[in-house]
Amino acid sequence: MRKLIAIIILIGLGVTLYFYIGKKLENNDKETGTNGLIEEMIIPQAKDNYDGLLKKVRKLQENPDQLAEFNCMITKLMYTGKQSNEEIALLLKLQREYYSEETLNNNPEDVNLERLLEELEKYKTANYTIMGYKVIGPQFVDAEAGKKPVLIFNVIYYMNVTTKDLGEVYKGYVYEQNAEKLWELKGFGSIEDFSIIN
Repeated sequence: MRKLIAIIILIGLGVTLYFYIGKKLENNDKETGTNGLIEEMIIPQAKDNYDGLLKKVRKLQENPDQLAEFNCMITKLMYTGKQSNEEIALLLKLQREYYSEETLNNNPEDVNLERLLEELEKYKTANYTIMGYKVIGPQFVDAEAGKKPVLIFNVIYYMNVTTKDLGEVYKGYVYEQNAEKLWELKGFGSIEDFSIIN
Protein backbone atom coordinates (compact mmCIF):
# COMPACT_ATOMS: atom_id res chain seq x y z
CA MET A 1 0.00 0.00 0.00
CA ARG A 2 2.84 2.41 0.86
CA LYS A 3 4.53 1.65 -2.46
CA LEU A 4 1.31 2.43 -4.32
CA ILE A 5 0.94 5.78 -2.53
CA ALA A 6 4.61 6.60 -3.22
CA ILE A 7 4.15 5.76 -6.91
CA ILE A 8 1.01 7.92 -7.14
CA ILE A 9 2.84 10.83 -5.47
CA LEU A 10 5.81 10.45 -7.84
CA ILE A 11 3.50 10.35 -10.86
CA GLY A 12 1.69 13.45 -9.57
CA LEU A 13 4.99 15.28 -9.09
CA GLY A 14 6.14 14.23 -12.55
CA VAL A 15 2.95 15.50 -14.20
CA THR A 16 3.13 18.77 -12.25
CA LEU A 17 6.76 19.26 -13.23
CA TYR A 18 5.96 18.49 -16.87
CA PHE A 19 3.23 21.14 -17.07
CA TYR A 20 5.26 23.68 -15.07
CA ILE A 21 8.29 23.34 -17.35
CA GLY A 22 6.07 23.36 -20.45
CA LYS A 23 4.46 26.64 -19.36
CA LYS A 24 7.87 28.17 -18.58
CA LEU A 25 9.19 27.18 -22.01
CA GLU A 26 6.09 28.61 -23.69
CA ASN A 27 6.56 31.92 -21.87
CA ASN A 28 10.27 31.95 -22.75
CA ASP A 29 9.43 31.32 -26.42
CA LYS A 30 7.02 34.26 -26.44
CA GLU A 31 9.61 36.47 -24.74
CA THR A 32 12.35 35.34 -27.12
CA GLY A 33 10.07 35.99 -30.09
CA THR A 34 9.79 39.63 -29.09
CA ASN A 35 13.32 40.23 -27.77
CA GLY A 36 12.35 39.95 -24.12
CA LEU A 37 9.35 42.26 -24.37
CA ILE A 38 6.28 40.83 -22.71
CA GLU A 39 2.72 42.01 -23.16
CA GLU A 40 2.03 42.90 -19.53
CA MET A 41 5.08 45.18 -19.36
CA ILE A 42 4.73 47.18 -22.59
CA ILE A 43 2.55 49.98 -21.22
CA PRO A 44 4.46 50.35 -17.92
CA GLN A 45 7.77 50.39 -19.84
CA ALA A 46 6.42 52.92 -22.34
CA LYS A 47 5.30 55.20 -19.49
CA ASP A 48 8.44 54.84 -17.37
CA ASN A 49 11.20 54.66 -19.99
CA TYR A 50 9.95 55.27 -23.52
CA ASP A 51 13.46 55.75 -24.94
CA GLY A 52 14.64 52.45 -23.43
CA LEU A 53 11.63 50.66 -24.89
CA LEU A 54 12.25 52.32 -28.25
CA LYS A 55 15.81 50.92 -28.28
CA LYS A 56 14.34 47.44 -27.84
CA VAL A 57 11.90 48.09 -30.69
CA ARG A 58 14.79 49.18 -32.94
CA LYS A 59 16.49 45.88 -32.10
CA LEU A 60 13.28 44.05 -33.05
CA GLN A 61 13.32 45.83 -36.40
CA GLU A 62 16.44 43.87 -37.34
CA ASN A 63 14.34 40.68 -37.42
CA PRO A 64 11.03 40.79 -39.35
CA ASP A 65 9.61 37.76 -37.49
CA GLN A 66 10.13 39.46 -34.13
CA LEU A 67 8.73 42.76 -35.40
CA ALA A 68 5.61 41.04 -36.76
CA GLU A 69 5.10 39.28 -33.41
CA PHE A 70 5.57 42.55 -31.52
CA ASN A 71 3.17 44.39 -33.83
CA CYS A 72 0.48 41.80 -33.11
CA MET A 73 1.17 42.10 -29.39
CA ILE A 74 0.65 45.89 -29.58
CA THR A 75 -2.54 45.42 -31.62
CA LYS A 76 -3.87 42.91 -29.10
CA LEU A 77 -3.14 45.33 -26.25
CA MET A 78 -5.05 48.08 -28.06
CA TYR A 79 -8.09 45.88 -28.67
CA THR A 80 -8.50 44.36 -25.20
CA GLY A 81 -10.87 47.13 -24.16
CA LYS A 82 -8.87 47.68 -20.96
CA GLN A 83 -6.62 50.58 -21.98
CA SER A 84 -7.41 54.27 -21.48
CA ASN A 85 -7.34 56.67 -24.44
CA GLU A 86 -3.96 57.98 -23.21
CA GLU A 87 -2.54 54.45 -23.16
CA ILE A 88 -3.95 53.79 -26.64
CA ALA A 89 -2.27 56.98 -27.88
CA LEU A 90 1.01 55.81 -26.31
CA LEU A 91 0.72 52.36 -27.93
CA LEU A 92 -0.06 53.94 -31.31
CA LYS A 93 2.94 56.27 -30.93
CA LEU A 94 5.11 53.21 -30.27
CA GLN A 95 3.62 51.36 -33.24
CA ARG A 96 4.21 54.34 -35.52
CA GLU A 97 7.92 54.22 -34.61
CA TYR A 98 8.33 51.33 -37.06
CA TYR A 99 5.99 52.57 -39.79
CA SER A 100 7.68 53.34 -43.11
CA GLU A 101 7.92 56.99 -44.12
CA GLU A 102 5.28 56.40 -46.79
CA THR A 103 2.89 54.87 -44.24
CA LEU A 104 3.47 57.79 -41.85
CA ASN A 105 2.71 60.28 -44.64
CA ASN A 106 -0.48 58.43 -45.62
CA ASN A 107 -1.64 58.18 -41.99
CA PRO A 108 -1.12 61.47 -40.12
CA GLU A 109 -0.89 60.79 -36.38
CA ASP A 110 -4.00 62.75 -35.37
CA VAL A 111 -6.16 61.13 -38.07
CA ASN A 112 -4.69 57.70 -37.29
CA LEU A 113 -5.49 58.10 -33.58
CA GLU A 114 -9.00 59.41 -34.25
CA ARG A 115 -9.86 56.46 -36.52
CA LEU A 116 -8.38 53.99 -34.04
CA LEU A 117 -10.33 55.44 -31.10
CA GLU A 118 -13.57 55.34 -33.13
CA GLU A 119 -12.99 51.70 -34.04
CA LEU A 120 -12.07 50.80 -30.46
CA GLU A 121 -15.24 52.48 -29.20
CA LYS A 122 -17.30 50.30 -31.57
CA TYR A 123 -15.47 47.22 -30.31
CA LYS A 124 -16.02 48.28 -26.69
CA THR A 125 -19.74 48.91 -27.27
CA ALA A 126 -20.10 45.45 -28.84
CA ASN A 127 -17.96 43.90 -26.05
CA TYR A 128 -15.66 42.56 -28.79
CA THR A 129 -11.98 42.05 -27.92
CA ILE A 130 -8.88 40.31 -29.24
CA MET A 131 -8.06 37.30 -27.07
CA GLY A 132 -5.04 36.03 -29.00
CA TYR A 133 -3.37 35.83 -32.39
CA LYS A 134 -1.34 33.61 -34.68
CA VAL A 135 1.29 34.98 -37.05
CA ILE A 136 1.69 33.09 -40.34
CA GLY A 137 4.66 33.84 -42.53
CA PRO A 138 6.71 35.34 -43.83
CA GLN A 139 5.89 35.23 -47.51
CA PHE A 140 8.76 36.60 -49.54
CA VAL A 141 7.93 39.02 -52.32
CA ASP A 142 10.27 38.98 -55.30
CA ALA A 143 11.89 42.40 -55.40
CA GLU A 144 13.30 43.90 -58.55
CA ALA A 145 17.01 44.70 -58.60
CA GLY A 146 17.67 47.83 -56.58
CA LYS A 147 14.30 47.67 -54.80
CA LYS A 148 13.85 47.23 -51.06
CA PRO A 149 13.17 43.69 -49.80
CA VAL A 150 9.51 43.10 -48.90
CA LEU A 151 7.84 40.44 -46.72
CA ILE A 152 4.19 39.70 -46.00
CA PHE A 153 2.91 38.25 -42.74
CA ASN A 154 -0.68 37.07 -42.39
CA VAL A 155 -2.27 37.13 -38.96
CA ILE A 156 -5.37 35.59 -37.44
CA TYR A 157 -6.72 37.53 -34.47
CA TYR A 158 -8.87 35.35 -32.23
CA MET A 159 -11.83 37.25 -30.81
CA ASN A 160 -13.86 36.70 -27.64
CA VAL A 161 -17.09 36.40 -29.67
CA THR A 162 -17.70 33.96 -32.49
CA THR A 163 -20.99 34.12 -34.35
CA LYS A 164 -22.03 33.90 -37.98
CA ASP A 165 -21.02 37.53 -38.54
CA LEU A 166 -18.25 37.83 -35.98
CA GLY A 167 -15.25 35.63 -35.43
CA GLU A 168 -11.61 35.61 -36.27
CA VAL A 169 -10.17 38.68 -37.97
CA TYR A 170 -7.69 38.05 -40.78
CA LYS A 171 -5.09 40.76 -41.49
CA GLY A 172 -2.15 41.04 -43.82
CA TYR A 173 0.93 43.11 -42.95
CA VAL A 174 3.57 44.19 -45.46
CA TYR A 175 7.06 44.88 -44.12
CA GLU A 176 9.83 46.59 -46.07
CA GLN A 177 13.53 46.81 -45.23
CA ASN A 178 14.92 50.35 -45.16
CA ALA A 179 18.41 51.60 -46.03
CA GLU A 180 19.62 50.95 -42.45
CA LYS A 181 18.55 47.28 -42.82
CA LEU A 182 15.68 47.76 -40.36
CA TRP A 183 12.23 46.39 -41.17
CA GLU A 184 9.32 48.83 -41.28
CA LEU A 185 5.58 48.36 -41.54
CA LYS A 186 4.65 49.51 -45.03
CA GLY A 187 0.99 48.56 -45.15
CA PHE A 188 -1.78 46.49 -43.63
CA GLY A 189 -5.36 45.52 -44.25
CA SER A 190 -8.03 42.87 -44.03
CA ILE A 191 -7.52 39.74 -46.09
CA GLU A 192 -9.53 36.66 -47.07
CA ASP A 193 -10.02 33.90 -44.51
CA PHE A 194 -7.46 31.12 -44.75
CA SER A 195 -7.01 27.80 -43.02
CA ILE A 196 -4.01 26.73 -41.02
CA ILE A 197 -2.42 23.36 -41.67
CA ASN A 198 0.02 22.21 -39.00
